[in-house]
Amino acid sequence: MVLKDPERYAYYEEMRVVLWEGMVFSQDNMTQMISRARKNIRIFPELEIKNIPGTGYQLYIRTEEEVKEFLAKQTKNEEKESA
Repeated sequence: MVLKDPERYAYYEEMRVVLWEGMVFSQDNMTQMISRARKNIRIFPELEIKNIPGTGYQLYIRTEEEVKEFLAKQTKNEEKESA
């Protein structure tokens, strides 16, 4: 859905229909799926799954400058945790 057009949101209802059609669905299912997806894309610092409150999700592609800032912040956090 969002991979075809990163500017587009994946609406909650649309995700429910596409991913869980004919199956038992709960908001917890979607939350867990998004959580796993976020963990899986951590190796790609240019990608982020953003929550659009009351709407759905968006695959956000960071700019080169945002990636640098993100990695610097991540390194700083890791240094804090190891201290």
